[in-house]
Amino acid sequence: MALRSNLAAPASTAHRTSRMMPRSLSFALALLSAMAIMPCVQAQEPRYEAWTVDGNRVTGTKLTGNHEPAGAPQLDGKTILTDDGGSTRALWDRSLSGELTGPYVQFTNGDLLPGRIVSLRAAGVSREHVPGQVMVLAEGARDGDLPASLITVRESALAGVGLAKSDTTMSPGQVLLADGRIYTATAIRCEPEGLHCLTADGVQFISFDQLRGANFPRRDPMGDLLQQNAFAGHGNRATIVRMRLAGGGVLTLARGMAKRVSTTRIMVRPPWALESFPLYRDRIAWHTWWRYNEMPLSLLPVEWQRASQGLHAWPARLNANVMGGNLRCQEAGAEVGLGTHSGTRGTFTLPPSSQKFSAWVGIDRAAGSGGCAIVKVYRDEVKGDPLWQSGFLRGGEAPVRIGPLDLGGAKQLVLVTDWAHEGRPAGADPLDIRDYVDWIHPFVELDASKLPKTAAVLDNYVPELAGWQLPEKFWPRVELKPVWAQEKWKVSFAIDPAGADANIEPVELTRRERITLNNARFIAGFGHDASQPHHHKLIVLAEGQEIVSTLDSPPTSGTRPGLQGEFDEREYSLTPHLGKEVTLTLRIERVERRAEPAAGILWRPLELRPLIDNLPKTLEPLHPSAPLTSLDLAASQPMLKRKAGETNAGEPLTIRGYRLTSGFGVPAQASMTYKLTPSCHRFVAVVGLAKGNREVGPFTILIDGQPHWKLDRMFGRNSPGVQIDVPIPAGHETITFLVGGSECEAAWGNAGFLE
Repeated sequence: MALRSNLAAPASTAHRTSRMMPRSLSFALALLSAMAIMPCVQAQEPRYEAWTVDGNRVTGTKLTGNHEPAGAPQLDGKTILTDDGGSTRALWDRSLSGELTGPYVQFTNGDLLPGRIVSLRAAGVSREHVPGQVMVLAEGARDGDLPASLITVRESALAGVGLAKSDTTMSPGQVLLADGRIYTATAIRCEPEGLHCLTADGVQFISFDQLRGANFPRRDPMGDLLQQNAFAGHGNRATIVRMRLAGGGVLTLARGMAKRVSTTRIMVRPPWALESFPLYRDRIAWHTWWRYNEMPLSLLPVEWQRASQGLHAWPARLNANVMGGNLRCQEAGAEVGLGTHSGTRGTFTLPPSSQKFSAWVGIDRAAGSGGCAIVKVYRDEVKGDPLWQSGFLRGGEAPVRIGPLDLGGAKQLVLVTDWAHEGRPAGADPLDIRDYVDWIHPFVELDASKLPKTAAVLDNYVPELAGWQLPEKFWPRVELKPVWAQEKWKVSFAIDPAGADANIEPVELTRRERITLNNARFIAGFGHDASQPHHHKLIVLAEGQEIVSTLDSPPTSGTRPGLQGEFDEREYSLTPHLGKEVTLTLRIERVERRAEPAAGILWRPLELRPLIDNLPKTLEPLHPSAPLTSLDLAASQPMLKRKAGETNAGEPLTIRGYRLTSGFGVPAQASMTYKLTPSCHRFVAVVGLAKGNREVGPFTILIDGQPHWKLDRMFGRNSPGVQIDVPIPAGHETITFLVGGSECEAAWGNAGFLE
């Protein structure tokens, strides 16, 4: 210390001293001084800081065991998080920092994914019930947060998009342009090139190069947040983790759906993602954990009000201090919380199951020893006595604990940051200078019994079952569990996971559907998660009557391992119900009647597909004005009966059970030739397999003996028919029809010419 004091002496003294010393002695003293200072320079803060639920700070240099399926994160060999989310609230890697600077996609649960939208798929309506899907290209080099990858996300989970994160707080429906203009839209539709916005002046298209940011209207963040909690409660790690990436991205997911797959990567699946994707392990700056019956206040819908008086107008911020940095109040730190300034009021909408509120509050480190404020907490409105009121919060002092406060029955929570003018302590900054208030880890505790039931989370977490309903009586018997299968995250549908009475009734899923030619084929299949040696079978019913599959047997989950592409699958025909609205039922039965639990089910998409492909918008086959059965046959091989609505063997003409009253069947390898007239402009037909177990095809048309058209595909017993519509050029004399295959009959249904 003495050497440091000498080095800090006035310049004139130092100069005189150096003149009095020999050069060698001066050099020696300088070297000794540098050596004395070096330990102070090299001493560094530990790489990691962690904060417990009780507000204690822990530091360490080595993190191990994080994102391990059977392990727990450890800091310098000490466990910092239990399976039930106990002990540690947050962990910060001090070596990482950065901001979101490139394009991003924002989601209803508050997540930010660095990347841009590149394609969309609308939600299925008639063919299959699938959620609307958006493909996001998550871009990043090795020093980015994510490897470059395409990620499929639920369109309904989108909350906004932009090219750069804006400090401007946008209301739902607001679109901020790069030139500062703001549109207000009642509806927004994404396209790969930009946004279609329905405004008071009509539909406006805003390309992404014109856009700074957009906040989508009419989204339901509360619903998605509650479903996120409900799903986390199903797992054996009933904990949610929020990860803030070094580049500013934010990902929130059930802790059980993050897994280390290499020394550099983890695989994750947030609730808005329909598939897993990788992250770089060393790019996660913050982890924040909370139990499934807790919710950060900063994720809930809020309305801010700012008083007019005061010298400063720092905006309130979510998950940052008022200057946009980390929330730091002396030893306390957080990535989840609020930054407010004197004269600010925030009114938060609470979930209906809210029970308690707790937080820490104090003046941010950035204020130094300055700043002085008072905060108050109210139920529903600022009226009467507050639920809680602080004393004077002053810079340089530790944060104060709030609560737990009783919220039972409250619909809103109001946080007020007030000026501390009356009785302001001596030495405090005057007016509202440096009143930077941090609300550290403000959490609402929920009544877990009132979280959304299993049925409400099926569409988000088991998209393969989109459109199917799980009746209320079965909810308590089903648990949704994260499963790592074939290098990706899946969700297992576990029935009676703790075991049940061997004679308990089967579980059923149902849906109502109007059956048309566009959805009269049903494909169902499933596998298992390998958790148990016992399995299920699937029975399909329409209007309470069992439908037999084309293989004459139901699928069984234990037949195959249950990984992607290895499901036991069956196809069913709904042809008898064409034109009717029916209730479809999936009955899930145990293969063996046993009390022990069975393996969880991994579903493949349950799809309703067309019985006849390529139908016009009417969803009905085309009918010719000149059927082939009304025309003279010029030549054929072999001899053909050509009786309308029949096969060559004299049986009714059908494709997959659908009766065709016009056209006819012919044996495989048959050919037939007709003369063309000037009125023959188009040839139409429904082609496919009419009879037999072998495949038929391809179908070929020759004009004047030369190839003109070919449908180069084979049709089997599970193949749909195809509506064909072939233009016929003028100036030709003959048309010949050929079909390949063996030991079966092909259908030329509704075959003929349109004039």
